[in-house]
Amino acid sequence: MWNFTPEGWIEVAIDEEMTSRAKKRAKSLGALNNSIRKGEGNLCGFLGEEIVLKAFPESRCTDSYNNDIRLFKKLTLEVKTKDRTVRPQPFYECSVAKYNDSQESKLYVFCSLYRFAGKYTKGWILGCMTPQGYKKRATSMKVGDMDPSNGMVFKADCHNLPISKLHSIRKFCENYDYLKKKYS
Repeated sequence: MWNFTPEGWIEVAIDEEMTSRAKKRAKSLGALNNSIRKGEGNLCGFLGEEIVLKAFPESRCTDSYNNDIRLFKKLTLEVKTKDRTVRPQPFYECSVAKYNDSQESKLYVFCSLYRFAGKYTKGWILGCMTPQGYKKRATSMKVGDMDPSNGMVFKADCHNLPISKLHSIRKFCENYDYLKKKYS
């Protein structure tokens, strides 16, 4: 059912239907308040949701500020996606902007998308974590701070955690039947 990488991530091919749906949603949304990329990241964010929807066909979009996807009846997911021009590495960082601290979801799901020549071709579901667990383990970064692992300068206050420190998405999938019973 899932296409796992050697790292235990789920790899999902991005097709034209996924891209078309994400583009339509991105255009209708426009730039949100506090948007780090002034709306330019909407496509990436919606494509992250698309790969989660494809990997977990029982999931549905919520189109809510508090969470992006509902899996089963009661498991709410907030999808956090990074746009990359290279394949992610376990030491790469996952970020959650601090202005999103008030979002209410049971689980953060972290994704990376691969963009080549302006087109997204595949994505990875890297791992997951409860918002409380994530904030407890993450490093706090401020606007203007430089990430020592990659030289990125932060454009917003963020919580940052390496991919390798996330809970395994493979283990999440191994417990899928249990989670389905718990959250149905």
